[in-house]
Amino acid sequence: MMPDLQGPYLILSGLLLAGAAVCWFRRRQPRLPAGAGQELTIIHRCRLSGKATLYVVRYRTREMIIVEHEHGVTEIGCG
Repeated sequence: MMPDLQGPYLILSGLLLAGAAVCWFRRRQPRLPAGAGQELTIIHRCRLSGKATLYVVRYRTREMIIVEHEHGVTEIGCG
């Protein structure tokens, strides 16, 4: 007779799905350079499309507009 393996496969697939969700959420969080936690502040974030996000950030005394897109990061302006 063949043992019923449906239960272990369901548990394994649930664990894999939970791990994939954790990885996806961690990748979506903006990363700060080391030691810049107090100097770099994200003032505003605006999703432009599925692959592009616009950020208004303050680094020390300067405010910058930065766009993150599928080809990298572009600084639009600073003041």
